[in-house]
Amino acid sequence: MCAFVHQVVVASLGFAALARQGEPAEVERWLVQGWPVGSRADSAEMVIMLANLSEMMTDWLLYARYRGFQTGYHMHHLLTAVATCAFIWCDSAPVGFAVAYSSVMEAGGACLNLSGLFPCRFTYTLRLWGYVLSRVAATALLVACTAYAARGRVGVPLAALAPVWALALLNLRWAADLLFAALRRGQRDPWAAAAVPAVKRADG
Repeated sequence: MCAFVHQVVVASLGFAALARQGEPAEVERWLVQGWPVGSRADSAEMVIMLANLSEMMTDWLLYARYRGFQTGYHMHHLLTAVATCAFIWCDSAPVGFAVAYSSVMEAGGACLNLSGLFPCRFTYTLRLWGYVLSRVAATALLVACTAYAARGRVGVPLAALAPVWALALLNLRWAADLLFAALRRGQRDPWAAAAVPAVKRADG
C-alpha cells in the first residue's frame, strides 16, 4: 500500500508540474532547462526526485534480503538511484525530462501495485496496459532527451544518460515479458498478467 500511495503522489505531482507549463513552447523549455537559480531546494521537481530516491533506498533495504529480490531488481533500484542522484547533482541537467520520465514510470508502477491490492479483471487489464504503455512512453521521452543531448540542446553529456538507458532496457524487458505472457495465455486465462512473476516487484 505504501508503494502504491507513493507512486500515485509522485505521478500526480509530476503531471501537475507538466500541466502548469501551459503552451507547447513552455513545455519544451521546462523539459530541457536545468535547475532554476535560487529555487532548486524547495521546488516541486526536487520533491519528486527526492521522493523517488527515498523509495528506491527504502525498498532496497526492506526487500533485498528476500530470495525473490533477484539481480534485475537490484539493478533496477541501483540504476534509478544513480540516475536520480546524477540529475539532482548536475545544475544543467534537463530537470523536466527527469520529472516527466519518473512520473510516467511511477504511474505504470501504480497500475502494477493496484492489481495486487484489488485483484479483479479490470485491475489486471489496467496492470497490463498501464505498465506496458508507461514503459513505452518513458522510453520515448528518453529518446527525445538523448536527441536533445546529441544536438547540445540539454546540458548533459550523452555518456551521463547511460544508466537511464540501462534502466529503460531493463523495464522494457519486463514489459515485454508481461505482454507476451498475456498474449500467450489470454484465451485460457482472462487475468493473464497475473501469471508473470518476473514483474511482481517491478514498481519503479
